This record gives sequence, structure tokens and C-alpha cells, in this order.
Amino acid sequence: MTAKGFTLIELVVVIVILSILAVAATSRFINLREDATTASWSGVVGSFRSGLGLVLSQHKVEGEPEILEVNGFDLSFHDTHVSPPEVRDYPVALTNGHCTIVWNALVSGVVAKEPGADVILGENEVIAEANGQVAGQCIYESLLGSVTYQSGSGEVEVQ
Repeated sequence: MTAKGFTLIELVVVIVILSILAVAATSRFINLREDATTASWSGVVGSFRSGLGLVLSQHKVEGEPEILEVNGFDLSFHDTHVSPPEVRDYPVALTNGHCTIVWNALVSGVVAKEPGADVILGENEVIAEANGQVAGQCIYESLLGSVTYQSGSGEVEVQ
């Protein structure tokens, strides 16, 4: 009578091979997750830049007003930190509140909050803060990265 089935050694070898494959697949999955996170943040930054471009166009079409309503938010283009004050091409933000308004007007799906001791940053949120060292500069920080926006000029830098 012939025996059918696998020996104990064959089963152990198969289990070891499957374990090695599982470890390799897990490490690849972790790397893919990091790539997806980076791509997600790049998409958010791209949305912000695109929003700035659209606002610039709308501002020009409407005759360069000092205040422009975008998605229910009033964006100011009136720069008071220069003498004499002037109307800029891009939204001007001089305070934490202004930085928050600029972000929330331009980006949907990722909410900006003002900094504070009780602020807990969620996955789809950024903290909007005016840079005290550079007038008119906003710093947006999230769990995924940070962006610096130079208001009035429209320059965006990703860190």
C-alpha cells in the first residue's frame, strides 16, 4: 500500500517558504503606504497651487478688487504691510486667521485650523500660521508635510 500525502519535512519547508514570502510582501506594502502618503500630500499641495491660479484669473477678470469672494470666504488682496498700501495679484494674509481663510477658500477636503494649545491635528487637517519673522508669509503644517505661502506674490514652497 502506498502512502498518500506530505511528509512532515515537506510541510515545514512549505511553511518556511510562505513565511519568507509574507515578510517580503509586508515590507513592500509598507513602502507602498509611504509612497501613497507622499502622493496624497503632493495632491493637496497641487490643489492649493491650482486654487491660487484660479483665484488669480478670477481676480483679473473681475477688475482686481480689494476683496474677492471665493467658496464663501472673503479673500483680501489689499496689502497694508507696504507703504503705500497696494492691491496684489494673489490673496494677502497677515494673521493666523487670514492664513486659515486663504487655505479653506482654495482647498476642499483638507481643513485649516488656527494654532492653539487645544488643537489636535487630524489626518485631513492643517494648522495655518502667519510667520512672525516674514510679513505676509503663511506656514501650513500637516501630519504629512508643510507648505509655505508668500501672500501677495503667490509663491508656494513645499518642505
